[in-house]
Amino acid sequence: MLQLKALPTQTSAYAGPLLLLIFAISCYAFNDLLSQDFIYQRNAIDQWQLWRLFTGHIFHTNLAHLLLNAVAILLLWGLHGQYYHLKNYLGLTCFSALVISGAIYF
Repeated sequence: MLQLKALPTQTSAYAGPLLLLIFAISCYAFNDLLSQDFIYQRNAIDQWQLWRLFTGHIFHTNLAHLLLNAVAILLLWGLHGQYYHLKNYLGLTCFSALVISGAIYF
């Protein structure tokens, strides 16, 4: 049984996931305006648009995709949030994005 008192409620525990969710929802809201400059496109990365290695993970193809990723972030926070700290959470998120994008690229 899920108990609310067991959830990690310290600011350091939820700040990283909350920022990531806000950023992803904002990108989804402005998808038509921003996506062409930030989605993962291999030929654009070949032209040294390296930010796409990171930002390609934030833009979602549709609402279901966004919601599935948001639920995953929330579930991981509920399970492991007591170990989260803003700096290491965002650092690991960026590192993971870079490794995954590199694997997709090669």
